[in-house]
Amino acid sequence: MKISLRTLPLEEQSFSQDFEDVTFSGTVRKKRDSIAFLSANIVGKVLLTCDRCAEEFEEAINEKQEMLISDGIFNGSDESYDIIEAENGLIDFELILQSELNLFRGDYHYCAACADKN
Repeated sequence: MKISLRTLPLEEQSFSQDFEDVTFSGTVRKKRDSIAFLSANIVGKVLLTCDRCAEEFEEAINEKQEMLISDGIFNGSDESYDIIEAENGLIDFELILQSELNLFRGDYHYCAACADKN
């Protein structure tokens, strides 16, 4: 699902995006001319690979995400939120979700059998 950041109203707009066995849902609203604020939850099950034995396993995910989305290059900084630069002025919820899942998968994860060995 994609929406134009330029036409986004100041009022919160609900969205929901599914990918694999995960749902990314919440609200997005325009904060300033070229900045939107997104507040959402990522809920579902993620297929992971154990970093100790290399077996695949599923793990539940339930994470709250808050971020700013910039229409193009963001000049400045914001220590409170992550900032995503929207390509061509479009907020691409599937791309944001895939990116967040890749960050989650990049952490160390252990299956139940290996976690019990610690």
